Amino acid sequence: MKKILKIIFLLGVLFLVYQLFLIFFINEHSVSYSIVAKDKRKYFIDENFKKVDDDYIYSFTIKDKKKVYTFSYNKDLNKQEEIISDIKYYKSNNLECIYPIYKKNNTSDMACLLNNRQVSYSYLKQVNNKDLDKIINKLKKDNYKSSSWESSDSSRKYNTIRVYEKNIPGDYIYTVWFYKGIYIVNNKNTIEKELLQKDKYENNLSMLTGKFYVTFNTDLSASDLEYSQFILYNIKDGGRSEIDLENKFSLNTYINGVYDNMLYITDNDNKKQYVLDPNKQSIKEVGDKDIGFKALKNNKLINIRTNKDNIFYDSVSNKNITKLYGDVEVKKYREDYYFKTGDGEVYKVINQEYKNPIKLFQFPDIKEWKVKDNAISFVVGDTIYIYTDVYGLRPIIIDKELNYNYKNIYDFMKK
Repeated sequence: MKKILKIIFLLGVLFLVYQLFLIFFINEHSVSYSIVAKDKRKYFIDENFKKVDDDYIYSFTIKDKKKVYTFSYNKDLNKQEEIISDIKYYKSNNLECIYPIYKKNNTSDMACLLNNRQVSYSYLKQVNNKDLDKIINKLKKDNYKSSSWESSDSSRKYNTIRVYEKNIPGDYIYTVWFYKGIYIVNNKNTIEKELLQKDKYENNLSMLTGKFYVTFNTDLSASDLEYSQFILYNIKDGGRSEIDLENKFSLNTYINGVYDNMLYITDNDNKKQYVLDPNKQSIKEVGDKDIGFKALKNNKLINIRTNKDNIFYDSVSNKNITKLYGDVEVKKYREDYYFKTGDGEVYKVINQEYKNPIKLFQFPDIKEWKVKDNAISFVVGDTIYIYTDVYGLRPIIIDKELNYNYKNIYDFMKK
């Protein structure tokens, strides 16, 4: 009996050591396995895991005969492998959905095929798919739920904007420019913060950089021929600071963009490029006509010879996508690709399943779409929307000014 107890104790210690090894040293894995669900359907699963910063990201490709589903699941499960324990299957006419059950009865959302093409819950809701309601009712009857099934029509007016506070995920903050400053918007309240004394209609000298909203002080007098100061506002804790410039910038200065939470700026008259680190409140020269300039290509910082093409575009190239879908705009966040067609269809590609993208939503006139921090945000008409895999598609903010002036008017970040 003592020998058995010693063996059990030793196995327990080895399991604990293994778990600690996973927690502290293993930050990614890829495994393939199969399960037989409780309804006897067999599924083949490719599971990829990666820990990035504080995010625990599981990405799945699930095959049921010729049918393919892809989806992601973000939750800390101590980096465990083979985390899907069961899959519920629902069908109504030409709509088929699976609802994965993870270890410890964790759940997320369903993945659906419409006419054998994967679509999101949000898209099905947009097109008023009647079979979706039938499947959701079955899921609810089985005591399952999802955050994406809920959305609020209630909103609150703040001066010139209207906010759907209940639709904003709790860990996101939005900024909206209003000529002299910004609205700072979250799911609890909206703050109006004035940064300038004079109106700046086109918001081409400001940008959200990490948690700081950075703007040139454009309150110039008639005799001013240069910019001499940056204004920094911390949208998380409300602190404001200024950086006075030793080397003043010409009025022919433009913002390149943000990379790694630092702001790149080019003084076009003096042919010099600078980088501003708002956390350190420091600025230094990084480029000129002799050594070249920094530009962003495919989400990577590169060197170029001239300053004629150093605007930071967040679009990337992907021949696998353009070969299949033609002239589309492609963006990338971490391992996933997103693309938008000319008629406003937005898709997501997980696990490089280029032939099986997920149709997320569709609007005929999408403007200023941004992909970052596990979310897509964009403008349609006078409305700012957010889409996440967890919360689905939701309207966030209405600002009538967006009908006329939308370039760099809004931005967002995850806390």
